[in-house]
Amino acid sequence: MRIAKHICYIVLISISIIACKNENKETTPNSESETNVEEKAPTYQIKDSLKNKMANSVVSKMMFTDESKSFVRYLISVEMIDQLSLEDGPFTILAPTNEAFNALTEAQLSSFQNYREKAFLASVLKSHIISGNFDSATLVQEIKKNRGNLSLTTLSGAELKLSKKGSDIIVTDENGTKAKIGKSDINASNGVVHLVDVVLQVN
Repeated sequence: MRIAKHICYIVLISISIIACKNENKETTPNSESETNVEEKAPTYQIKDSLKNKMANSVVSKMMFTDESKSFVRYLISVEMIDQLSLEDGPFTILAPTNEAFNALTEAQLSSFQNYREKAFLASVLKSHIISGNFDSATLVQEIKKNRGNLSLTTLSGAELKLSKKGSDIIVTDENGTKAKIGKSDINASNGVVHLVDVVLQVN
């Protein structure tokens, strides 16, 4: 709940700041003309547009998915929320579950929480985000097209290999670490979220 409230506050504050900036630009002292009234109208449309964008973004979907709260918390700490909530993308996010983060060693978790290691944490998080909208059906199709081994490049520049094992989709990072996609096809206006059971690219 604290994470959800934190994000809501960020969203509301961002919208308020943008609204104030727009109103200051458009309002002049001692002027109540019809022209000013007309100029103010788009401001409220922009605010509604931003609200809708944020409410339907991949960030919002992860925020209301219990298993991805840890991933969202780390996204907040490296200031990636705006990118994933306001940009059109689309993004395919392989979000590690809370359990996946809990399974990391104390040293790994400590590096994630150390403000001096933010660049490293940002790189790890970006290694779970792919440009494009790949729902599970598309992933299966592309894996078949590529003879069982699909390569996708993440926002960090790291390469992930996706393959099928029975009915499961397996993701393998450059270190050979394997993760399985669990809950999938959490659709958003700017992409899709799949949950994975292991944090990738941490070695």
